[in-house]
Amino acid sequence: MIRFKHIAISLCLVFCAVQSAKSQIGGGISAGYRGGIVNWKSFDQFQQSYSEFYKNSIKNDFTGFKIGNGFAVNGDLTFGAFVLGIRYSRYNSKNKVSFNSGGTRHFNARQSLLATAMGFGYQGENGHIQGTMALVIGNERINSIYEYSDGTNSFGSERGLNGVYDAIRMGWSGRIEVSYTYFYIAGEYVFGKIAGIGAPLDDLFMESNGLPTSYDRWVNDPLSYGVEEFVLPDMNGLRVEFGLRINFSDR
Repeated sequence: MIRFKHIAISLCLVFCAVQSAKSQIGGGISAGYRGGIVNWKSFDQFQQSYSEFYKNSIKNDFTGFKIGNGFAVNGDLTFGAFVLGIRYSRYNSKNKVSFNSGGTRHFNARQSLLATAMGFGYQGENGHIQGTMALVIGNERINSIYEYSDGTNSFGSERGLNGVYDAIRMGWSGRIEVSYTYFYIAGEYVFGKIAGIGAPLDDLFMESNGLPTSYDRWVNDPLSYGVEEFVLPDMNGLRVEFGLRINFSDR
């Protein structure tokens, strides 16, 4: 019985190899605009506690990151219905909060990701359609700057929260993409993180642990504030892409 099982498995592997060898090969390369909505839970906690702490000093609503934009470069190969892909994307979002004193604090966020994807789809000479899942790794950064009323931008440590806070991001994404002739459009959701990976954003130059999710507790007792209670690299959200694509296929 065991010998028959091994023979059956071997035959299946041989069959799959033969079918793969006979599979028609295709693929494409593309580049385009990338935009969408930010869903950053830990930053929203910081934003809410920061707004509450300065509620009598803030002139405008500090809503946190919402919509941003950037670009993406993609490449993929198809073997029959099987798809392998790699892509690089950069996504930016900005927000600011103004004070009655005339000063403004700017928060400029950036997400840079390299994705390795696999899935299924169809590739033709004039278009394609595919659905893939990807492992993403990259960097997420927040550049926090204080602008004085005279227009001077402060990057130094004389103001609290000034700094460039960043960390490595590892997670997943799901994507659907279609093209026709030289144009493509895609929808991708970046979500989740790999368990145990993802230290809070910090500023090594300023020796700062990051942006606190509970701002009032951090101000009152910064020395005993827990490291795990800072903003994490978790810039989730729906991304939409469109741009130009070159399709190639042996069909």
